[in-house]
Amino acid sequence: MYNTKLNQKTSFLILTKFYSYEVKVLRKRAYLRAGYQSMFNSSGKLVLFLTVLIFVLSGNALSADKVFFAASIFVIMMQNMVYVIPSAAAGLGEIFVALTRVEVR
Repeated sequence: MYNTKLNQKTSFLILTKFYSYEVKVLRKRAYLRAGYQSMFNSSGKLVLFLTVLIFVLSGNALSADKVFFAASIFVIMMQNMVYVIPSAAAGLGEIFVALTRVEVR
């Protein structure tokens, strides 16, 4: 009977420590994800702003058509980098895994 209570207490302590460790890991992961998401959401606007700023500081005349063109190019580049390139990398990974599983003679 004493041994059973001791096992229950040690199991409870182990479970409590594991839970607190898991909460710390999940909190750290949430902070990293929030930082990544905020950088992702603001990077397009920041790059466009810095591009226009450098363009103006270089002594060039700024017009709406130049800003619109730059913004359009950045949107196209961002779409490619966010959607096309990761899916291509995932497809290549799947191909390599499939080739290692299949024995080619």
